[in-house]
Amino acid sequence: EALQLAPAALRADREVALAAVRQHWSSLRYVDERLRDDAEIVLEAARQDGLALQFAGFEACMDPKVVIEAVSNRWQALQYATGPRLADRSVVL
Repeated sequence: EALQLAPAALRADREVALAAVRQHWSSLRYVDERLRDDAEIVLEAARQDGLALQFAGFEACMDPKVVIEAVSNRWQALQYATGPRLADRSVVL
């Protein structure tokens, strides 16, 4: 959770954000909003805990790879998925 206290410039740095999320998925909540749609960063968080979608950006919550990973990890992540993924049987089942 070191990103919580980090300056905005560090929270906006993609490599720093990815390293923080690799250490713990919940660091995604402190990542700069522009990076919360970065598929690689959000996917890394979703692999650890599907509930990471709650901190992801709108575009990431529509990304099929991200949503499937999150939901397969934790079905409750469905509540944070958006768009056409909700009608996709492969995600819901």
